[in-house]
Amino acid sequence: MPRYLMRFLFVFILCLMLVLVTIGTRALTPMHAASGLSGSLAVSVGYAEDKHQSSLNPGAFPVPWSGSPNTIFLGNPVFGPSPCGTLPHCYDGGAIRLDNSGSSDITIDSVSVDDHSSLPGGKVFNLWGSFTVPAGKSVILAQNPPGNNPQSNNFDTSGAPKGNCTPLSVAPTVTITTGGVPTTLVDSTHVLDTNGIDTESCQVQQNESIQWRHIGSAGQKTATLTLTPATTTLAVGQQITETATLVDGGGVGLPNANVTFTIPTGPDAGQTGSAVTDQAGQASFTYTNTAPGTDIVVASVPTAYTVGPLQSNQTSVVWTNGGSPGWSGADIGSPALAGSDALNNGTWTIAGSGTDI
Repeated sequence: MPRYLMRFLFVFILCLMLVLVTIGTRALTPMHAASGLSGSLAVSVGYAEDKHQSSLNPGAFPVPWSGSPNTIFLGNPVFGPSPCGTLPHCYDGGAIRLDNSGSSDITIDSVSVDDHSSLPGGKVFNLWGSFTVPAGKSVILAQNPPGNNPQSNNFDTSGAPKGNCTPLSVAPTVTITTGGVPTTLVDSTHVLDTNGIDTESCQVQQNESIQWRHIGSAGQKTATLTLTPATTTLAVGQQITETATLVDGGGVGLPNANVTFTIPTGPDAGQTGSAVTDQAGQASFTYTNTAPGTDIVVASVPTAYTVGPLQSNQTSVVWTNGGSPGWSGADIGSPALAGSDALNNGTWTIAGSGTDI
C-alpha cells in the first residue's frame, strides 16, 4: 500500500476513534450536566392525586405543596363532583418542583413536558409561561395554573396515552428554558407517567401519588419522617431538642415543609411546637421539662387536606429526679468514728478520735 494511503488511513481511524469516544462520553453524562441551568436550581418531579381515598398513603402525596412556606404554587385543584367523586375539589396530575438554593433569583422562560408525544395519545404540556424562582425559595408547577385553568385536569401525565396498561419504555422529558437556552431532563425513573402506565385505569381505585424525587433518580413512592433521638434520659427541669428529618422517596431532604411537634402523653403533655424544614429536610423543637415521668413526642407534616398528615415515629424522654448524689459515709480508724451523713446539703460532719491514716 502506498505510504500516503497508509497515512490517510491512520488519520481516518484516529478521527473515528475520537468521535466514538465523544459519543460514548455524552451517552454516559446526565442530560443536565451540560445544561444552561444554574447550578443552584434543583429539579424534582412527583405525582399528586387525592381523590381515591381508600388507597391513600400520606407519605406519597408530594410535600411541600400549596400553602407551604417559601413556596410559590402555580396550580389549582379541579372543582366539582364529576372528576372528584364525593370531594368538592381534587388533584390528579403530575408536578414539577424547582428549588433555588442560590442567592440570586432565576428567571424561567418556559417549562414544557413531553409525555410520550411520539406515541398515539401522547401529549406535550406547556402551561405555565414565564416565571421567577426567587432566591432561597421553591416554585411548584401543577395542574390548572393561573391563567390556564379549565374545568378539568390539564396536566394528567399518567393518562398520556390514556388507558395504557403496558409499561412504556419511553420516558417523559422536562425541558426548561432560561435565557433562551433550553435544557432537557429525562424522567428516566417514570415518576410523571406513574411507572409508564395509566394506573387509575389499570388498577381500579389505586391512588397514583408519588412523592417528590430529583428527576432521574430512583427511590420509593413515599416520604419518610424520622424523629430523633429515639430515647433520652434527663434530669427534671432540663431542656431537650427533638429533630425531625423529612426525606423524599430518594432519601433527599425536603425543604420548606411545615412540621408540627406534639407531646400526647407524659408530664409535659400538651406542649407543642412548629418549625419549617431547611434544605436538609430538618426541623427542630426545644422544650423545658416541668416534672418527672416519661414524655412521648411525635412529629407530623400536613399534606393535602383530604390526605391527612404524615406522622413520624414516637420518641420517649424520661425525666428523673437528678441533682448531685448524696455523700456516702464509712468508719475510718480505730476506735470507730461517729459520723452523720447530711445528704441534702452535701456536707459531712465527723466527730471522734483515732489513728490517722
